[in-house]
Amino acid sequence: MKESFALVLSFIVTFAIIIFGSFRLYGDTFQYMPLYVFIFLLWVRAYKPALGLVFATAIAFLIMRSIKNFFGIVSMYNPNMATISERPDVPGDYDGFPSGHSTGSFIGAGFVSATQGYKAGFLVSVVCALVCCSRLYVNRHTLTQVLVGALLGFLVGYYIGKIYSKKVIRLEA
Repeated sequence: MKESFALVLSFIVTFAIIIFGSFRLYGDTFQYMPLYVFIFLLWVRAYKPALGLVFATAIAFLIMRSIKNFFGIVSMYNPNMATISERPDVPGDYDGFPSGHSTGSFIGAGFVSATQGYKAGFLVSVVCALVCCSRLYVNRHTLTQVLVGALLGFLVGYYIGKIYSKKVIRLEA
C-alpha cells in the first residue's frame, strides 16, 4: 500500500509541474530522479539497495563528467574535433556531451527497472524521457547528446541495480 501510494503521488507531482510550471522546470526537477528513488528506498527500509543507487549515481556521474571534461580539453586545441559536445544554444560552449540531466534521470530509471521490474521501470522511464524532451525543447542539447546521456545513465543504473536486485522489496502489481 505504501509503495503504491508513493508511485501515484510521484505521477501527480510530475504532471502538476508540467501543467502549472514550465517544461524547463520539469527537466531541472526530474534530473534528480536518483534522489527520489533513494528517498523511496529509505522509506521502504531497503538500505542496501539505496547504497547501491548511491554507488550507481557516483559511477555514472564520474563517467559523464570525464567525457565532458575530455571534450572540453579537446575543444581548447581543436574545436572541430569536439563539435559533438557543442551546445546548440551557446556557440563555443563544449559542455553538452553527454547530457547531464538525461544521465541523472535515467540512472533512476535503470535502477528501478533492475530492482522493481519492467512495469515500474517503464513508468519511471516515461518520466525520464520527458526530461530528455525538455532538454531538446529548451535547445540546451542535441538529440545525440540527450540519447547518449540517457543510455549511459540507464545502463549504469540497470547494471548496478541488478547486483542489488535480490535485496529489494518488489512493488505489488
